[in-house]
Amino acid sequence: MTGIADWPKSFFFGLHQAHFLIEKRLAEKLSEAGLVSFSQFLVLMSLCCRDKASQCSIAENLFITEATVSRHVRALLRCGLVTKRTNPKSHREFLLALTPKGRREMERSRKAIDDEIDRIISEINERDRQQMMTTMQSLLSALYSK
Repeated sequence: MTGIADWPKSFFFGLHQAHFLIEKRLAEKLSEAGLVSFSQFLVLMSLCCRDKASQCSIAENLFITEATVSRHVRALLRCGLVTKRTNPKSHREFLLALTPKGRREMERSRKAIDDEIDRIISEINERDRQQMMTTMQSLLSALYSK
């Protein structure tokens, strides 16, 4: 049994492990369905929330580097899922937007992800789900307050 001093390390390691296991499962479901990668899906979702966005704002929103966003954007451009235009307010910046094909791909991907999340969550009882949400909200509040 671990002591109280070990609890934070165990909790955060478990949280880290859960994050990667969930991401792996979601990526597998997208791949099985012949859809975009999980990382590309996150970029599409970020664009879905706004009409246009810069690569920099997407990187900030997803907590990843601009180079990573750039790599995903190149693939999404090749597939015709996004457009890239020069920002009229700043000619050094590009604005990205979903194409109709990109919006359809994002919706299909979101459905596959929602179905898999429902499967994962269905294995957890309601009381534990509520406790997890309360704990997550407290953790996020503490992290964003700094």
